[in-house]
Amino acid sequence: MRTPAGFVGRHSELRILGDRLAAAETGQPQVVYLEGDAGGGKSTLLSEFLGSLSDAVVLEVGGDEDETLLSYGVIDQLQPGTVTDPGTDPMAVGAWLLDLLDRRQAGGQVVVLAIDDLQWLDRPSSRAVLFALRRLRADKVLAVVSTRADALADPGWARFVGGDSRVTRIRLGGLSPADLIELATALGLGVLSQRGASR
Repeated sequence: MRTPAGFVGRHSELRILGDRLAAAETGQPQVVYLEGDAGGGKSTLLSEFLGSLSDAVVLEVGGDEDETLLSYGVIDQLQPGTVTDPGTDPMAVGAWLLDLLDRRQAGGQVVVLAIDDLQWLDRPSSRAVLFALRRLRADKVLAVVSTRADALADPGWARFVGGDSRVTRIRLGGLSPADLIELATALGLGVLSQRGASR
């Protein structure tokens, strides 16, 4: 597994992601809902996990605060050069996404759909993605969705995350003192004492 300088800890979270990937490889679709505070390392963890994959089809998209009013801006990241008509029904776009996931797993590989910053997804994209995830059945698909901890204001996502057995929630907390000591060394900042790391 690739471990860049500056990435430390998060071993249990990576293990959970690996377990969910293994389940998806057997045709049991999985969703990992990764939540944490702003700047808490969600995107870094997601990047580390995706970088460790050697035999998976990775579809990676992300929301942007400046593009929340751009209808289907996130969906269109999956089809470069194409702009979805803003008036298109999210369910129709969700059906298209299901078809895309189906085609990408046709070769037998697991498909990993990574969605970073769910809180910044435009509403039509968010509804289309949710439509597709709810309808995964015997698919080799792992969806990893990262978001801020307070992003479950959307009732549809709240119901899905709270009530679907295929969803695993990971609440990302702060690094441990040992991890902070390792991080300081990895970044060339010198030796951080146990007392300093705890503080």
